[in-house]
Amino acid sequence: MIQDYPSRPAADSEAERKYLRRRLREIEVGMGEVAAGLEMPTPITQELDALDRARELTNDMLKQIRVRSLEDAIAAQLDWLDRVEARQTSDDPEPKPDFDKIPLDRKLLIDLREGWRAEQA
Repeated sequence: MIQDYPSRPAADSEAERKYLRRRLREIEVGMGEVAAGLEMPTPITQELDALDRARELTNDMLKQIRVRSLEDAIAAQLDWLDRVEARQTSDDPEPKPDFDKIPLDRKLLIDLREGWRAEQA
């Protein structure tokens, strides 16, 4: 099911966009620093994987703030993670999604939200 969401006025999300873009730059700098300390070709390490996932989630939030606030977008993503986790632990015989990054995603989203709240204070 596809829903059509009205776009928020650009002025409403300006501060959120600036925050998320700054976070993306910080993540990418971190990725470069980690990669610089590794041999070539760069192997995938746990730290690089976490930074890559942080970049993906931050980019997702940049897209979502077009239609809802950053707080709402993060809350919706956390709620979805809770539902997926509950589904994985259910006794239902139906096939379950194999999503092993729930704890990492939850931590990254909470960090993103806390950083946004600290900036707003």
